[in-house]
Amino acid sequence: MEPEVEDVLRRVSQKLPAGCTLVELDLQEAMIAMDCGGRREYLHFLHQDLGSQFAQIDDVDRKGLWGLEVSQEETVARLISIHLEESLAMREPPESGHWTYLRSGFEPIPPWQAHKDRTHRRR
Repeated sequence: MEPEVEDVLRRVSQKLPAGCTLVELDLQEAMIAMDCGGRREYLHFLHQDLGSQFAQIDDVDRKGLWGLEVSQEETVARLISIHLEESLAMREPPESGHWTYLRSGFEPIPPWQAHKDRTHRRR
């Protein structure tokens, strides 16, 4: 995994929603486990979706969002954190506790299902 992606995951793990605490950060598996009010939640990140976040953020976006003094990694981490808060607030949590980040938010599905769905859509 690229150092900038690891940096983003570390930053996201430090920006968890109120009431959630970090349980585990697994950089090899691109997974963050957190406890939210006694419920264990697992956040999975597919490499291609994190990469697409970097590709979509340019200096114009950074300047308009938080200013150029904020790094690209911090900008991506902040956007992912916002997506996390929105997803947790607006979606029914999955029984399994597994969420997968897919470009613009967290889907209440495990990563193996997200990968299977993506592969099926390409056919």
